[in-house]
Amino acid sequence: MSLMVLKACHYGDYVAGVAAGAYCGEGQVGNKSVTFYGFGGIKNTETLYAYGLAHFIHLRKMEEDEGFVQVLIVNNGVTNFLKKYVPKWLANGGLNSEGKVPDAYDAWLEVYTLILLSKILINRPAGHYNSIFKSVGKICEEKAKIAHSRGCFSENALVEQGEL
Repeated sequence: MSLMVLKACHYGDYVAGVAAGAYCGEGQVGNKSVTFYGFGGIKNTETLYAYGLAHFIHLRKMEEDEGFVQVLIVNNGVTNFLKKYVPKWLANGGLNSEGKVPDAYDAWLEVYTLILLSKILINRPAGHYNSIFKSVGKICEEKAKIAHSRGCFSENALVEQGEL
């Protein structure tokens, strides 16, 4: 089993329902620790987490990998999306209650599938957990500020992803 830590945040005000935001994570890929990020204009923090989880899945090639990953996050909404909304979307042919494809649907579906296959376990640490998220939180805030400075609050999309 390996461990991955993931943090997501917004920066600035919402404009037309979208704010500049970012995610940053750190986890084991092969024999090395990798820090990865993404940023853009996003409607909610849970969507940032979905993009971050999907990013890590692709780095690890988890569909083929035998390893199991425990993911630590500080947002309970992610679990809510995975338990409540994703099953509804699947039952509705990939559409939300408005008849539209949900934001980050492919990322949510990928994460949901790997949870069903017992490849990922998502946990929120109990008690005081700030030290666990300190380094990724700082990078996350820096990337969200970059997204804001680039005007990423005008559309709902990631504009950059990468590894540090």
